[in-house]
Amino acid sequence: MPCVWSKKRDVSGCGGKQVKKVFVVVGLGPAGAEACSLLRSKDPDAEIIVFQEEPYPFYSRIRLTEYLGGQLDARKLVMKDDNWFKDARITLYKGEKVEGIDAKEGICFSSQRKVRYDALLLATGATAFKPPIKGADLENCFTLRTLDDANAILSVAKGAKKVAIIGGGILGLECALGLKKLGLHCVVIEVAPYLLSRQLDASAGKFLQGILENKGLEFRLGCTTNEILGDGKVRGVYLSNGEAIEVSFAVIAAGIRPRTDLALALGASVSKGIVVDDHMKTSVEGVFAAGDCAEHKGKVYGIWPSAEAQGRVAAGNMAGTEATFEGIVPSNTMKVSDVPVFSIGALDGEKIVVLQKEVIFRRFVYDESDRLVGAILIGTLKERQKVVNAITQKQGYEPTEV
Repeated sequence: MPCVWSKKRDVSGCGGKQVKKVFVVVGLGPAGAEACSLLRSKDPDAEIIVFQEEPYPFYSRIRLTEYLGGQLDARKLVMKDDNWFKDARITLYKGEKVEGIDAKEGICFSSQRKVRYDALLLATGATAFKPPIKGADLENCFTLRTLDDANAILSVAKGAKKVAIIGGGILGLECALGLKKLGLHCVVIEVAPYLLSRQLDASAGKFLQGILENKGLEFRLGCTTNEILGDGKVRGVYLSNGEAIEVSFAVIAAGIRPRTDLALALGASVSKGIVVDDHMKTSVEGVFAAGDCAEHKGKVYGIWPSAEAQGRVAAGNMAGTEATFEGIVPSNTMKVSDVPVFSIGALDGEKIVVLQKEVIFRRFVYDESDRLVGAILIGTLKERQKVVNAITQKQGYEPTEV
């Protein structure tokens, strides 16, 4: 049994003696899940306790848009089910939010229990950001971050005809394509003059836009949503270009914000996210952070690969094995309908090579030493691994024929 005290008992010890180490993981996204796996392999005898605020085991957030479009059953979202945790001898408390941490005593507590720990990982992730748009609090105005969010959207999508997607980033486009599969007319509103402005340059963004318009999506680029219109429920959106569009509901896909509330209450250093060092340690002894909530060397990555890598590093150090996170080259892979899109590294450099052929677009960025430092691939992923290798190994690269 885990070293747990209920709220009705005095926190005075665990049988008077605590022999096994106790690791607590708060949050169950990719960082928390990876940490659980590595902690168990590093310390077979340790007590591992996980608090998961949602009432579900570990599932794939990045596939929620597939679920939204009816391409995926909810059960297929699950990546580590209850049996996985049982077999790994990890105690999972689902639907239970950690409400506070006493780092001096090494205790964290929820509304249900108090748990003593030797090392604790904050893997609390992020929340969907809602910009201060008038009407954003109306019924039928959604964000998409959790399975419950997806189910809420589906509950109104069945009888709807038209939806506004506010945000033309990865999530906004994937959400629009998912809802399009349900037969909805989707209008994507983006403040930047082209799509995926964080991952693509203007030429690639315009290329992608043409593909998506041919698939039935509608765009309003270079304008903002001034107001979400409605009388209790969403009825439309009013844009900065003076246009009013009637819609049945709206989905805001305007990015994320790291969850830092527990760290702030602890007195840990917080900037954009929870500040960590190369070992994923926070400024509070015994407390680590990883994933979308963590800020390393001024950067919050907000992508799955970095969350997994940080979770592994944090777990290694929690278990007493030296491990360091040296950062990663940011990359994104998505499938826009049946069109693969991949971007990695820098968007600008000393030399840029663009190769375009029908539905294939490739862009390669080189530095002053002719080393590959960035790339965009649309319509083909044949070169992806070669591109990744060249960038991570700081080498040159000669594009192949496709």
